[in-house]
Parts: sequence; C-alpha cells; structure tokens
Amino acid sequence: MLRGIGEPLELREQEANVKPTPPTTVPEPTAANVTLTQLPVPESKVPHRELIGRETTSTDSADLGWRVRQAQKGRVGPGSVERRATGESADLEVLPLRSTAAEVATLDAGCGA
Repeated sequence: MLRGIGEPLELREQEANVKPTPPTTVPEPTAANVTLTQLPVPESKVPHRELIGRETTSTDSADLGWRVRQAQKGRVGPGSVERRATGESADLEVLPLRSTAAEVATLDAGCGA
C-alpha cells in the first residue's frame, strides 16, 4: 500500500524538477517568407498582373493568393478572357426578342429559311 502512494509522489517530484523549455519565437515576416495573403492588396496584385497578364478588381488578398497559386499550377491561362466567338464582327448586337410561333414562321418564310 505504501508503494502505491510513493510512486505517484516520486513522479510529481520528477516533473517539478524538469526545466521548462523556452517558448518558441515566431520569426518576424520578411520579404522572403511572406505569403501573398499577408501582403497588402495593392502589393498582392503585382504577382497577379505578372502571371496572369491582366488587372483584377479583387480587394481580397486571400482570393488574389489563390488566383496566383492556380496560375502557377497552370490552371489559369495568361492573357485576357476572350468573350467573343472567333469570326464574329464587333458591331454585332444581341437583342432580347419574344415572338409568337406564327410570327417566327412568317419571318423565316420571308428570308428563305
């Protein structure tokens, strides 16, 4: 019975005599180890512009960092986004139009379709 009480007391004494380890210090951010999300937004836009080749209106540094990482992996192509199909003229306009089926048939018959 005495042995059962003595062992925990010895363990407590040993733990109390152990020197505490000094707290680890976090290094100050330098230009070499700063991630894109830690940079201010205007500075985060520079790698975006260099890799992707176009400006962005994003004001979220996490979003800019994600876009740059995607571009580095080859998932975002450089250059501007082509919104017009090849061969379409620039003066073409799309109008919303609703017509009855009879009117469409008349128009189709008039143009030879």
